[in-house]
Amino acid sequence: MCREGQWHCNAHANNMVLIPEEKGTHSFLSYLDLDMAFTADTFLDVWGIDSSSGKVGISEKIFDNILFKEHVNFMEVLVGADSTNGVPQIAKKYIHSKEGKHLKLLKVCLYDTLLQGYMQAYFDDDTRYSVCSYDADLHEAAYNIIRLAVIIMSDYVA
Repeated sequence: MCREGQWHCNAHANNMVLIPEEKGTHSFLSYLDLDMAFTADTFLDVWGIDSSSGKVGISEKIFDNILFKEHVNFMEVLVGADSTNGVPQIAKKYIHSKEGKHLKLLKVCLYDTLLQGYMQAYFDDDTRYSVCSYDADLHEAAYNIIRLAVIIMSDYVA
């Protein structure tokens, strides 16, 4: 989710790409959209956050606050709070009412797994955010499920 008045942010799942299997990495995703990759010194302040609009550069404190907001926004995306499956907002309540308890539980487990992996990578902390050790067979099965999801969703325009 972009904050109110924000014209763009990178805290969306569509800013990620699926890494080809032949790359031999343990990761599934990589960044796609880095148009907002900047430092405090190179940030273009279009809102006048730090002083006047149009100024290049902001304080480290404000920059850290912006990065934290992006971090929180991306966590919201990972747990399904701001993601899309092509279903219009008006129909989501109906769709959710038709989900069985097992599907809801599966979604929660997948969201938790996504968030746990993200937190482990973001903070580089294996003790606080543990993830399972790499298993080639499980990785291949998971990649096949992800590939199927991409194929299914390719017909939807959100």
